[in-house]
Amino acid sequence: MNNAEALELKCEEIKFPQSWAITLIPATAGAALRFLVRDIVTNNKVSVYLDNDCSLGVVQDSENKPIPYWEVYRTVGKGRRDPARCLFSEGNTRLLEVIFTELNGEGERDD
Repeated sequence: MNNAEALELKCEEIKFPQSWAITLIPATAGAALRFLVRDIVTNNKVSVYLDNDCSLGVVQDSENKPIPYWEVYRTVGKGRRDPARCLFSEGNTRLLEVIFTELNGEGERDD
């Protein structure tokens, strides 16, 4: 799978809850996509990146080929953030679950 095919696979339609404000921002440090999610009620925020070719980290399959993945982290103050959570091919439902968990500071970190 080449990078364009992988990006297409990861960029399915995402239906965000109405209580989230989504801000598209320029991708940095080699990320393919980046957006911020803010819970309108709590004002909590998370940042979401799509790393399509392991520019942000090294994530590879058993043949040492890059695996596209989402990286989600909760912002905890100006210039500070919690460690990132990485999601591989779990699909958009799992991405939304992790964003919800990070916005609400709930649950155990499983990565």
